[in-house]
Amino acid sequence: MRLARIVSNSFALVLLDVLNKAMPLIVFPVVVRVLGPAVYGKLGFAGAVAGFFALLASPGFTTYAVREAARDHAKLPFLVQNVVGARLALPWVPFCCLRSIPSIWLRAMVQQDF
Repeated sequence: MRLARIVSNSFALVLLDVLNKAMPLIVFPVVVRVLGPAVYGKLGFAGAVAGFFALLASPGFTTYAVREAARDHAKLPFLVQNVVGARLALPWVPFCCLRSIPSIWLRAMVQQDF
């Protein structure tokens, strides 16, 4: 019974991995054709900028908290409180940065016109 479950789970993981690699090969040409290369480029750039700022918002606290909780269960309430607090507070920093970028950019564009 245990071997059958291992084989079944392994097959499911392999199938999931194959589908995760095959779907972009199918979807990418359709999306680029529908949006056009210029719009798709802008969308890709926006996704890259958002991904960069998402790294600043979540710098791996969850992994740290799981490791520390496994080492000492008594720290669990402290870790949960601080990790949740940090995950609620830290996204405001990149959000403010992202909010200021368009205004700085527009101010520079207006100054160039004059």
